[in-house]
Amino acid sequence: GIFTFSGGNNLTYGAVISVRDGSYVTPSNPARVGQDYYLVVTGLGQVSPPTSTDSAGVPGQIVPLTVVVGVNNSGVPVVSAQYAINEIGAYLVRFTIPPNAPTGPNQALAIGVIVNGQEVFGNSVLLPAVSN
Repeated sequence: GIFTFSGGNNLTYGAVISVRDGSYVTPSNPARVGQDYYLVVTGLGQVSPPTSTDSAGVPGQIVPLTVVVGVNNSGVPVVSAQYAINEIGAYLVRFTIPPNAPTGPNQALAIGVIVNGQEVFGNSVLLPAVSN
């Protein structure tokens, strides 16, 4: 599932962080087409190399599953998925906002994994905004 926050407008947004400067994407700080972002999620399972329960992430712990990110109901390029360093139970999925992504506020945002050839999706939330 995607970590979320509530906007002042009672909408539920996904926790999306700019790779470029570490800022959160918000309605007033939109995601930019062509740039990379981290989606903060939980529930992606065991990593490689493995970790034990209640252990914080260390560098290089990747998610061996195929991870899928959807922006406005279209798949976007996933660069990497890894256990968050110094965090317990949190993962960072790095993805790119593609050039053809729709712009504007409140774009649909989802995450899933492919298990035995089937896509399994978690919660669906909103990406606060996308701009050129």
